[in-house]
Amino acid sequence: MLALISGRDKLIEYATASLDILLKRKARYRAESSFEIALAYIGLHQFDTAVSWLTKAAFEEDNPMAMWFHIFPPLRHLRGHRGFEELLARLNLRSRRALRAPIFQRLQFSQRRGDF
Repeated sequence: MLALISGRDKLIEYATASLDILLKRKARYRAESSFEIALAYIGLHQFDTAVSWLTKAAFEEDNPMAMWFHIFPPLRHLRGHRGFEELLARLNLRSRRALRAPIFQRLQFSQRRGDF
């Protein structure tokens, strides 16, 4: 999360150093989650790489955060990214945009019928 915040605040050197530490720990000890590494790549605006690490977190590591990918605030930067939308579809999750649409359509239908 530190690398994400550093990258978003334009502290690229610090974010890159944090990411390097995460990758070394992942390689040596398998101690780091792929999810944390994906957050670091989001901070560095490397969205394709972030999506591949999220896919790894969801399907290889069975990370429990996967069920929250569609609403987790730091992942909002990936909304609209084709790879991220495909990942959400594979996880049977809807993006926030898709979640809002049916409610809006139901309200319009209810108002037309006079039930609202």
